[in-house]
Amino acid sequence: MNTLAFISVRVPLPALLIVVFATGIAAGVWIGVSSFLYGYNKAQDEAHIEQAADPQPAIADLCPPPLPPSQ
Repeated sequence: MNTLAFISVRVPLPALLIVVFATGIAAGVWIGVSSFLYGYNKAQDEAHIEQAADPQPAIADLCPPPLPPSQ
């Protein structure tokens, strides 16, 4: 019959703290970048929707047609 044996592992406290803080910083950076990109994409989508709902006039709509050349 196989039994599980618990083995204690000794890790120095400074090494453990370095690993924990490095993991926390990496997770924080990843979450921050993901949140920024989500907000940026959301703002772009909303801007595209607003632009489609209210299109800007083309330059041809604002300028009168050209006059025929005078001879």
